[in-house]
Amino acid sequence: MINIDPKRMRTEGVRTDLKAAGGSSSTFIETAEHNGKVDDCLGRSFRSSNGHRDNSDGRLTNYFGLMGMELGENLDVTAFGALFNP
Repeated sequence: MINIDPKRMRTEGVRTDLKAAGGSSSTFIETAEHNGKVDDCLGRSFRSSNGHRDNSDGRLTNYFGLMGMELGENLDVTAFGALFNP
């Protein structure tokens, strides 16, 4: 069984998270995520590295979005989309 629990604001308001990290072999990781006033979430992730040996470099870019609406106490409708390595 696969249970996907979409990201969702549990409190009122707006929230934006930005994260970045770096490491050896010119490794860089960045993520950005925004949760709005309505039931929505937009995000981006980027990772790159030169690798520690020949032909071990890599690069990943991901985008995602979620839009939803609560129809009742135990019922909601949610649409989710993602784009990987455009």
